[in-house]
Amino acid sequence: MPIGKISTSNNTIELQLPNGEYVSEQVESLSSAYDLLIGSDVLANDSCCYILIFDHSLWVVPDSTAGFNALNKQLPNLIGQHRITTARIDYLPFSWRARRFLLGMEGRLAIKSREAIDDIEDVMTVLNDVDFVNLM
Repeated sequence: MPIGKISTSNNTIELQLPNGEYVSEQVESLSSAYDLLIGSDVLANDSCCYILIFDHSLWVVPDSTAGFNALNKQLPNLIGQHRITTARIDYLPFSWRARRFLLGMEGRLAIKSREAIDDIEDVMTVLNDVDFVNLM
């Protein structure tokens, strides 16, 4: 089963979708990111994903994506830790999930409209939202 791939350079972030389609965005168009922890403490069905928010699109990048661990290490250097928000959510909307049955909480690698963040922002709990510039 194809899982897709994400890779980064100093200037671009490239995504290969499971269907083989390649998409790239300039790092400078990446405005922010969510490090999203998904799952319920009761069901113990945790997974995580990145939500990358670009000027005109949003990428859902689950931890099963090839290159996820490298992205996890490189993202703070690319956009700055202050633009990455860690949040948790009990479940993703069905259209965001890899599997659509009740206990399938893993995100599905996808490109969505930037406005799609409205689908989850109201039900997320932000775990850190620190502006380090204002602390100094």
